[in-house]
Amino acid sequence: MDYKSFDPQSQDVQREPDFGRPEPMGPQSVDAQPEFTCAQPAPEAPVQPEAPVQPEAPVQPAQPVQQPYQVYQAPQQPYYVQPQAPKQSKGMAIASMVLGICSIVFFSTVFISLICAIVGLVLGIVAKKKNQGGMATAGIVTSIIGIVIVVIVFVFAVLLVGEVFNQLSYFYY
Repeated sequence: MDYKSFDPQSQDVQREPDFGRPEPMGPQSVDAQPEFTCAQPAPEAPVQPEAPVQPEAPVQPAQPVQQPYQVYQAPQQPYYVQPQAPKQSKGMAIASMVLGICSIVFFSTVFISLICAIVGLVLGIVAKKKNQGGMATAGIVTSIIGIVIVVIVFVFAVLLVGEVFNQLSYFYY
């Protein structure tokens, strides 16, 4: 076929139907206005042979413009944070409890037990004044028990020694 003798009205030419611009797919933005075009009659012009029609590339639908999301933030109430007191060491309370326990365990050695009990009692009272809790109370109680045991053992030892001397003096006189 010769391009110069091309007749668009001929029956042997197959044309693809023209449906116009394709509608975009997917969600549409609210701001988008539909396009309306009025078909105007083409002016009468002499028919000239056209170049062969190339298939057009598919038209990509326009992407809707997304607005950035606005996150609602409720007004925050001011709050008060109570300051934390520095953490106190419970060293004196622990030492008091350990010395009280040692005074009970070593009751047979009166002098070592009595020294442990007295030092443990003093440390327990000081720790109790500093609000160091239950270990200070346990140290005071074990130290008092140790002192009581030492006093009982000491009295028993003095009475025993006195009785021994009394019995020995009976044999010698």
